[in-house]
Amino acid sequence: SKAVKYLDTVLKTTKQIREYLNKKGYDKLVVDNVIEKLKEYKFLDDEAFAEAYVRTYQNKYGKSMLRNKLIEKGVSKIIVENTLSDYECQDEIIDKLLSKKIGTKELTPELLAKCTRFLASRGFSFDEINSAIKRKKSHIGGENYESWN
Repeated sequence: SKAVKYLDTVLKTTKQIREYLNKKGYDKLVVDNVIEKLKEYKFLDDEAFAEAYVRTYQNKYGKSMLRNKLIEKGVSKIIVENTLSDYECQDEIIDKLLSKKIGTKELTPELLAKCTRFLASRGFSFDEINSAIKRKKSHIGGENYESWN
């Protein structure tokens, strides 16, 4: 009942349930049995968790950050790769994050370097970041920015 109550608020991974029950002091055999029952009743499904997690955070993180966070939460690498195989960073997402970071500030090489670090820390690839920065520069439309590459 503790495991079901823990699952009640939000989806969890097998690892999270295992750690929770171990922390509560339950025997390994009991924990294993509870996890099997939860899987049997479809209350615990790492694939469903991974898909929901990607849907929730795809507007905030890039592919590599999503991969790292899922693995950190205990989702197997196979499930992570299957879930992320169809994931493609949409230009609108990275453009929105870039615009939010820049705001109304003047576009300088230092600001663009800061934005690059920010987007890289969010798990976006440098190809995606460079494309977004080029789009941002062309949107502003200044010849002065061409020499920054």
